[in-house]
Parts: sequence; C-alpha cells; structure tokens
Amino acid sequence: MKERKMQRVWLWVALLCAVAAAVSVAGAARQRSYKDRENNYSFEYPVGYRLRTETDFFELSRDRKAVLYGRVSEIFATDENGEQVEYKNTRDEFIKYARQHAKNLCAADGPDESLYCPGVNKESVFEVGEGLTTVELYLNHIYERNGRKTRSVYGPVYVVNLSMAGKPRTLLVEPVTQGGARRSAAPEVQQLMRALVESVRAGAP
Repeated sequence: MKERKMQRVWLWVALLCAVAAAVSVAGAARQRSYKDRENNYSFEYPVGYRLRTETDFFELSRDRKAVLYGRVSEIFATDENGEQVEYKNTRDEFIKYARQHAKNLCAADGPDESLYCPGVNKESVFEVGEGLTTVELYLNHIYERNGRKTRSVYGPVYVVNLSMAGKPRTLLVEPVTQGGARRSAAPEVQQLMRALVESVRAGAP
C-alpha cells in the first residue's frame, strides 16, 4: 500500500516537472532576438511587438504604436567646464556619465516651448549580461510653455555600458511619451523595458 502511494507521489512530481518545463519552453518560444553586430550587443523582446531598426537606433511598437526607443552613442566625457576629457571606463565614472547623458537627451527647445530634466528623482544600479553596468533613472522633468511650468517624473530611463577596448559606448532605452510633458511609463511598459534591458548581452555572433 505504501509503495503504491509513493509511486503516485513520484508520478505527480514527474508530471509537475514536465508541466514546468513545457511552460519554460513556451515562454522562451515567445521571445525574439535582435543582434546588432555593428555595436556588438543583442537583446530579446516579446513576440507580438514590431522592431524597427536604424543605425545606432531601434524602436519597439505594438498595434502601430511605439512604446520604447533605444539608441547607442559613443561616450564623450567632459569636465565641469564642458571640456572633453579622457573617459575612464570604471563603474563610478560610467554611473556619473549615465546621469548626465540621460539628462542631456531629455532636453529639447522649440519656438514656444522647452523641456529639460534638472535632476534625478530615483536611481538604481545593477548589472546585466556578463557584468554590463546598468543605471535605471527616473528624472525630474520640467515642461515649459508660454512661461508656465509643468513638473513631472519621467522614466524609467536605462543606460547600459557597452564599452569595449578602445570603444566606449552606451545603450540608452527610454519610453515613448505623447505630448509635451513627459511622465513615467505605464506599469506594463516598465515591465517590458526592464525585461528587455535584463536580456542585453555583449557580443552578437
């Protein structure tokens, strides 16, 4: 009797393991891979989204609506006076650069309006791939039109260190926003962005 009970237990365990494996494979099958051989990196994104790429740039959209952008840029370090200096690829130097890079790309001016990010609201640092330092930022955002200022928090903005020997580069991923004032992305877009960034790997064989 005990032997039969044990056999049933093991059958249930085997069944659960098989189901878990099937779910895992199905989840993997729902991902597509993109490889940028020019900048030597890759990432994954879900099936159901459309990826459009240009040199050093990509856009992910769904139902003909863009949800996030990504762009690769060379790293040009500057001092407090704005003069270009040699970039030292250390963790602290990259974090410092990532903050300024995100703020610079946030700024834009028009004839009747301007927007800019004067500071960081929230920040976290982690690694993806095999040791690629990544900075997640939520920026204090100001949209100014006709002398009136609208304040918001914009993000997340991810900055990933893709630097290799002699090639200091960074990947910035940000949400697409509508209208003048930029705001934080919807929760589902934040989850999409985080998963994409965590899938980034150096090397695109």
